[in-house]
Amino acid sequence: MYQSSWTICAVLLITTGAVHAESQLERNVTASDAAHRADKELDKVYLTLLRKGDARSTPQLERGRERWLEYRLKASALEEAEYEGGSIAPEMYWRCYERLTRERTARLMILLKTYR
Repeated sequence: MYQSSWTICAVLLITTGAVHAESQLERNVTASDAAHRADKELDKVYLTLLRKGDARSTPQLERGRERWLEYRLKASALEEAEYEGGSIAPEMYWRCYERLTRERTARLMILLKTYR
């Protein structure tokens, strides 16, 4: 009796959408998509800063950007390495990549306000 009750409850939860199971592959793709969206936002802020900057600040901003991009790749790879061999590793890479990108975007937005 109890087993059939649990089965009915599980079927109801699944068919009503109360349970949304994602595969790890779907989670990896979702994380990657979010990271790429964050990257596009960051690029827009960088372009705006480059347009508003003067001749002295532009080379510094470009060098800083290159170094930060290298840092982001290495930090994301380090995060992924903690889960090496697991199917969650790509998700952890992209979650770190997105988090760092959003943090950098927020900091550059503050800098952008000083240019106005």
